[in-house]
Amino acid sequence: MGKKREEISKVDQWNVEALYPSFKEWEADLNKWGREGTETKWPEIATFKGRLDEDESILLEVIVIVFQFEKELEKLYTYAHLRHDEDVREEVAKQAHARATALLHDFKKETAWIEPELLHLPQERIEQYLQVEEIAPYKVYLEKILRLK
Repeated sequence: MGKKREEISKVDQWNVEALYPSFKEWEADLNKWGREGTETKWPEIATFKGRLDEDESILLEVIVIVFQFEKELEKLYTYAHLRHDEDVREEVAKQAHARATALLHDFKKETAWIEPELLHLPQERIEQYLQVEEIAPYKVYLEKILRLK
């Protein structure tokens, strides 16, 4: 039988409190990002669908938003995942992990249109976008997608 978390020295534990002090704070953040009851959980991203060929500012804006949201959702997931791994029998952590996983899945599903839309752009447009200074921090991300083309 393994040891309980309380029986293990703090220096040998994950510092999950650096992410969220407790499940209560985690839950509040999850509710903020989960946006239950809405058809589209992230309308800020959906408004860009079909518009990536307009100009580089549109592409930059959607990439910045997606990266920002994904960072927040990954934080939620990481906390739930680590808490779940502390004791897989713990029901609260098990449910949190399932909810965070589902939320991250929903996010990936709602942003799945981005890669195909980028791949559909003419090569000249892509080359033009990659030359924009503000897009430079995301160049590796874009080039990775474009290798599929």
